[in-house]
Amino acid sequence: MKIKWVSGTGWRRWPPHSLGGLVLLSFTLVVLPLLLVVLGAAYAVNRIAGQSENIVYEAVQLTQGSLLLMEELVTMERSARQYLVVGDPGLLQVFRSSHQQFDHTVHGLMALPLGGGCSRRSRDCRSARASWPIVFCKGCKVSQPFRLDSVVSTV
Repeated sequence: MKIKWVSGTGWRRWPPHSLGGLVLLSFTLVVLPLLLVVLGAAYAVNRIAGQSENIVYEAVQLTQGSLLLMEELVTMERSARQYLVVGDPGLLQVFRSSHQQFDHTVHGLMALPLGGGCSRRSRDCRSARASWPIVFCKGCKVSQPFRLDSVVSTV
């Protein structure tokens, strides 16, 4: 059975019987799958680039949050030690405000979408925070060691 194409000049048989037509047909058959693979790869690279952009943004947020936490912890420690030595209620207020900022930063970090390992660690941090009675100043020249929960309970 012969397949015939209608062209402007009349009936033409399929497949093409000229060398140029065969080369064009084979070139099309070879290039079409390669073109599909290239388009699929471009889509995958675009998707991966978007994912890595999100990951970098989350890493920057976590890094900034951890730096803020460290600054607040230093401020809290400094004001707590000064409060022990001087006994000024203003220093206790500095500790309270630093503690509120620390809590705000922690809640902001907990709201970030994290991977499986990070979310497990954040749950561990939450549970460890509940048991905060930490000896704050072991080597102080104070008659008894300072416990952080005594100041936090007044907050």
